[in-house]
Parts: sequence; C-alpha cells; structure tokens
Amino acid sequence: NLNWLNEIDNFPFSCKARIRYNSIGAKATLNNNNNKITCIFDEPQLAITPGQSIVFYNKKEILLGGGIIELI
Repeated sequence: NLNWLNEIDNFPFSCKARIRYNSIGAKATLNNNNNKITCIFDEPQLAITPGQSIVFYNKKEILLGGGIIELI
C-alpha cells in the first residue's frame, strides 16, 4: 500500500528512504517487480519492523511517497 505524491517511471530508482520520523534517511534503491516495490538500502539499517512507515525522497529532498513496511 504505497501512496505516491510524485510518480516514479523508471526503475531501479535511487532515492533516500526514511524508516523513522527523526532519521536523516539513508541511500536506497527502489525496484518494481510486478507492481511490488522493494527497497534495498545501500547500508544495513537497524530494527526495520513490519508495520512501520517508510517514506522516499529524491535527491532534492522532495517527498515522493511512502507506505507501510512488509518484510519479504
């Protein structure tokens, strides 16, 4: 259940992802496989938990969208 404010047309897509409201975010890559978006962080992240929110920003710090984390 992702909500996009700005559509992403080309995957894979490099972005900054935040999993906590007070985090600075981390570099990540979004992939689209049959309309299932996966987020792969460049560096390991601590305590990613299903049910948490995740939000995505472009390189200019513009909010692209976000959703609820499901682990695969």
